[in-house]
Amino acid sequence: MTNLGQLGCYLGVNFTTFKEGVFLSQRLYIEKMLQSFKMANCNPTKVPMAEGTKLESNMSEHKVDSTSYRQMVGKLFYLTNTKPNISLSIFVVS
Repeated sequence: MTNLGQLGCYLGVNFTTFKEGVFLSQRLYIEKMLQSFKMANCNPTKVPMAEGTKLESNMSEHKVDSTSYRQMVGKLFYLTNTKPNISLSIFVVS
């Protein structure tokens, strides 16, 4: 085993050590994800989804690329490691 020093970033999670403990952040992961889905200029919100929201399919609108949608949902699932407040919203869209 080799000691490589203090952990800084691992698998998209940034670790910051304080006297009180460790702070986990995925800010860079989120920024890269937003850029890859062309959503870098989206508006932030404190509530990820209104309570009781139910999604319905709308056949009159344009088709969504299912591969891109699955990639986005998978990346959002990974965010629940540090953002558990979005878990319900991710389960609804998945």
